[in-house]
Amino acid sequence: MKLSLTTLVVALTSATAALASPAPSLRTSIVDGIAPLFSASTAETIDNSYIVVFHPHVESHHASTHHEWVSDCHSSYLQKRGQTSFSATDTEEVDGEISTMFSGVKHVYDFADGALRGYAGSFSDEVLEQIRSHPDVAYVERDQLVHTTSVQRGAPWGLSRISHKDALTFSTFNKYQYDSVAGDGVTAYIIDTGVNIDHVDFEGRAKWGATIPQGDQDIDGNGHGTHVAGTVAGSKYGVAKKANVVAVKVLRTNGSGTMSDVLKGVEWAAEDHIKRQTKAKKDGKPFKGSTANMSLGGGKSRTLDVAVNAAVDAGLHFAVAAGNDNADACSSSPAAAEGPITVGASTLSDERAYFSNHGKCVDIFAPGLNIQSTWIGSKVATNTISGTSMASPHICGLLTYFLSLVPSENSTYHVPITPKKLKARMISMATPGKLGDIPSGTPNLLAYNEFANGGKKKKVDGDRASRIKEAFEESGPSPSASRLRCRWPWRSSFFSISLRLGFSRYDIRLHWIGLWGFVGACFFFFMEGFIQGWDCCLGLPFTVTIIDHDKSLEGANCNCCSRCPRAKLPDAVRGCPTGSEWTN
Repeated sequence: MKLSLTTLVVALTSATAALASPAPSLRTSIVDGIAPLFSASTAETIDNSYIVVFHPHVESHHASTHHEWVSDCHSSYLQKRGQTSFSATDTEEVDGEISTMFSGVKHVYDFADGALRGYAGSFSDEVLEQIRSHPDVAYVERDQLVHTTSVQRGAPWGLSRISHKDALTFSTFNKYQYDSVAGDGVTAYIIDTGVNIDHVDFEGRAKWGATIPQGDQDIDGNGHGTHVAGTVAGSKYGVAKKANVVAVKVLRTNGSGTMSDVLKGVEWAAEDHIKRQTKAKKDGKPFKGSTANMSLGGGKSRTLDVAVNAAVDAGLHFAVAAGNDNADACSSSPAAAEGPITVGASTLSDERAYFSNHGKCVDIFAPGLNIQSTWIGSKVATNTISGTSMASPHICGLLTYFLSLVPSENSTYHVPITPKKLKARMISMATPGKLGDIPSGTPNLLAYNEFANGGKKKKVDGDRASRIKEAFEESGPSPSASRLRCRWPWRSSFFSISLRLGFSRYDIRLHWIGLWGFVGACFFFFMEGFIQGWDCCLGLPFTVTIIDHDKSLEGANCNCCSRCPRAKLPDAVRGCPTGSEWTN
């Protein structure tokens, strides 16, 4: 499947104080018979640089013919000027960079089976008029320029916050609770300034994917992308500590870039995701999915919103930053796009960060003030910065984390998890009503990883792991909930319960029928599914009840071994008991 995107500049990042700004509007130039020319009123546009988007009916072969036509138009213009190449007079300096004027087609986009087709380039007014008059063209959008911002110093705390429902205390400040699968088997695309792939925190799991800006190096000379990647998948600073990272560089070393390059980077990531998925299926190898993070932003752009939505439709689980303008997130892109998860920034004291954008286009909040993560300059460098750019990778990390808990596509137990479904799941898991300074119309939702299914662990004689029973204290089941029970009528030895589950809300309850003076141990564990079951070593009869609120439990098995590795049992209780089975 061929993918492509349209052009877009975007770059949002670490934030300093940002004052509320008026919502940007799209200025439109429309003349009868020609395609409209869009320009965001608050965007820093690039002279003579445009993104051209085709009508939906334009097929790939027709688009190729159009590309040849526009190249001919451009060549004719150059010949009229008496030149076939560019001299120094044909360049201009934009934000410290040399940008070639009238250089013709720069990128070609053919995204997700025609969801977005077009191209980007630099054209004279004469050629632009011809382009806008062509019947293939739906609209033209001016390319934009964006920048990274300065940083703030402080202490790391974000990982702890997303694994606790309640506000952090002294005892929970440095405790990140998570499942050890932690992103294993999932690839996260970091569409940013690049990644310091040699940093020790990535443990060799990071690699370079693509450098989109022409003439730029395969390094992160800025640090922003490395910081984002560390929050997604670093072994110390990351949410999904075993995930793979792919660097997609769309912003230059100085932290700025063009819309056209950003769109090409999104296209590259989506296309690479599909290639890996197709190859894994062909080879019969595991494939758990892909995520992407774009801690970038610019003026309102219908092209970028369409492009990111197309990437989501292609299967990329996407997180984007809400923006650092203390303004309505719906006024900027890609924050306004419907497909990705748009993330605002929260503080250690559970307030909306003063710079964070807000409004109905924000889906969720995550830690974004004073976030420590990986940096550039050495293999062990770190930095502490702030912004919705730092909040978004917490959500990308959670998307990666949850995908790793789902069986691979080649597994019998695979449950398809679309980006739309996982986005809804992420929002439903979030902690509501915890944040202060949330403007009207903005969802008051704080990210949560639902460790241990959100249950409260009750510790019994917790000084020794071998004498701990974990019982989940949950509210009662809903009237429509379905149940499965597995009863062991006699004293057991070692057993495990394997559950085939989708994304459900459920309780797991362990009930002891009688006490024999021996207390074993039960350990909640994850294996091939989102949740797999219990691993117990007990010396007493019991009943296990699974309460599935969403009725998505597909099957389950009780299994038993003849040994108990975590405790020494009398010979009389060794061996598998009879009569153990699941009942409704």
